[in-house]
Amino acid sequence: KKKAFTNKMCPVQGKSTHVAADGFWGGRYERAFFDVRVFNPHAPTNKQQCLASTYRRHEREKMRAYEQRVREVEHGSFTPLVMSLSGGVGNAANVCYKRL
Repeated sequence: KKKAFTNKMCPVQGKSTHVAADGFWGGRYERAFFDVRVFNPHAPTNKQQCLASTYRRHEREKMRAYEQRVREVEHGSFTPLVMSLSGGVGNAANVCYKRL
């Protein structure tokens, strides 16, 4: 049975993931944590790269910020949900949405 989504505060560095859900990826007792980033693909910092590279960069930044702590402290999994203002989603978000 899946539990409702909740906001989970991260005690390290005052960071928090946006959403947590029990059993999302199939592990009965594993909590899945998600954090959302929406970016503007036309911003000067994003225009330098192709769109696919920009999604990967934002996903990597989120993974660096949360993955180790979620895995080691929360004993869960972390998925960055990266989206652009133009309506696209990153690879990890796409896999997550297919799972829904």
